[in-house]
Amino acid sequence: MVSMNKPEILIIDDDEFVAESVSAILHELGFNNIFFNSAERGIAYFIAEKSPIIFLDINLPKTNGINVLKEIKSIN
Repeated sequence: MVSMNKPEILIIDDDEFVAESVSAILHELGFNNIFFNSAERGIAYFIAEKSPIIFLDINLPKTNGINVLKEIKSIN
């Protein structure tokens, strides 16, 4: 059962197996979550939703997690 009191978690990981596994575990723990396999799509979602918690892969195509984190921090 997903709780409405827990914040949504945004997962950004290009490895779909890892992202789906983390998503399933978080869902079992009662967290709403969504995952994207690209930094661009994850950042676009963050801009629209301002998800307070992000699970972020360090190695992403075209960029890395540190650069994505810097961009997210500059947005909010």
